[in-house]
Amino acid sequence: MDVSEWDIQEVKQLKKKQLVQFSMVMLVIFILSVLYVKAEWPLSVFLTLPFVLLWFLLYTHSIFS
Repeated sequence: MDVSEWDIQEVKQLKKKQLVQFSMVMLVIFILSVLYVKAEWPLSVFLTLPFVLLWFLLYTHSIFS
């Protein structure tokens, strides 16, 4: 049986990167929701912007991976 060895530092670095990315997405969602409430944006704009942002992040992630 093959036993895969994990580099602990690499795992920690990847987890930290994932945590930062998740935090950034949550911050963007929070900012967009505040703008939606304060600026009285239409609901279509509020729903469209996060999907465009998510598409952009996934697209750039697929390019650089």
